[in-house]
Amino acid sequence: MEPSRLNAESKGAGFYHPGTNSSKLGLTVQETVMTRELWTLPNAITGYRFVAGPLCLLLLVYPFAGSIWLVLAAMILAEISDALDGYVARSARQVTKVGKILDPMADGLYRGSVFIAFVVVGWMPMWMLAVILIRDVAVSHLREFAQERQQTLAARTSGKVKAVIQAVAQLSIVGFVALFGGHYPAPFTLLCKTVLTIATLATAYSFVDYTLSVLGPRPATAP
Repeated sequence: MEPSRLNAESKGAGFYHPGTNSSKLGLTVQETVMTRELWTLPNAITGYRFVAGPLCLLLLVYPFAGSIWLVLAAMILAEISDALDGYVARSARQVTKVGKILDPMADGLYRGSVFIAFVVVGWMPMWMLAVILIRDVAVSHLREFAQERQQTLAARTSGKVKAVIQAVAQLSIVGFVALFGGHYPAPFTLLCKTVLTIATLATAYSFVDYTLSVLGPRPATAP
């Protein structure tokens, strides 16, 4: 950035002083912009999922009387926040780079925490969890790789479908336990196998789709 333009922006930000080094000013401007992008209402809504994930994990692994209903309520609010943060960001014109980074991180932490709890309590096999976690880590690296190739790996339909299916799987399992407890083990086992298998297959397909969008002959989807 040119020094004159940088100084003008610094004056507008309210911290310019004559003789200040331009490189230091550039860093200060970037820090100020990042801070302003961080403290927004959409990011606050996103931040709830960072809390909900570990909370659900603890309540599922260390249950007490009525805790399953708290888990179900926390999960429903998490899914609402997942839909609401993007809507608020677009409506308020607060779509930011920070928000685009935090949103998938919050999704991965929240849903990953719930699935980890499922494995711990015996509702889900380890290999399914491995597929889901590996996909999330791989897609994060694919985004970085796409940026190096001057591409933008935007959210794809397969990722959105995967998120919906995972949400349905998690809510249906916890909802069943909340309503019926351990009174119907056979239907519960069938439910877990069915919805988690579908969720795992959707996750694996999403991984392949994202990989081909970057490494395949097609260019990555434009934002």
